[in-house]
Amino acid sequence: MYVYGTLLINLELIINKSYWECLGELRQYAAKETKELKSPVLRYLQIEERLNKTLRKTSSKKECGPETAVQNTVTNPRISEREPSKCVSQREVFKSLIKEYGWRKEIVVRKYAELESRGIVRRRKDGNNFSPLQYADALYRDAEKKGWASK
Repeated sequence: MYVYGTLLINLELIINKSYWECLGELRQYAAKETKELKSPVLRYLQIEERLNKTLRKTSSKKECGPETAVQNTVTNPRISEREPSKCVSQREVFKSLIKEYGWRKEIVVRKYAELESRGIVRRRKDGNNFSPLQYADALYRDAEKKGWASK
């Protein structure tokens, strides 16, 4: 959807899923850039990504068990923002989201993508270069097909 104003400015509205994907792309760009970015939004994302990277490096497996980290990730996002966990698998986080929100695809996929974008959940490998939302959707379909999230 495009909006044309009296100032001859073309503005493209990006809403919901598209917005989330664009935000993820900006976050990835900011994380890769080493120079100081001039845009306040990009600079904020760059600083946030650097902080997440540092926190991921400094967190240790001894600090938490899977139950604690999953609980922190789902029920208390403020804790998990400060303490990204190396000790929780993607499946454990996904199972906890399904336990919390049921099999409501839209909510579970969005929450998982958000956690991945913030660096709380990390992929073991990323051969397809999926956005966090695409990856969460694929993970949801895999859980449905194979039934591993119900166990």
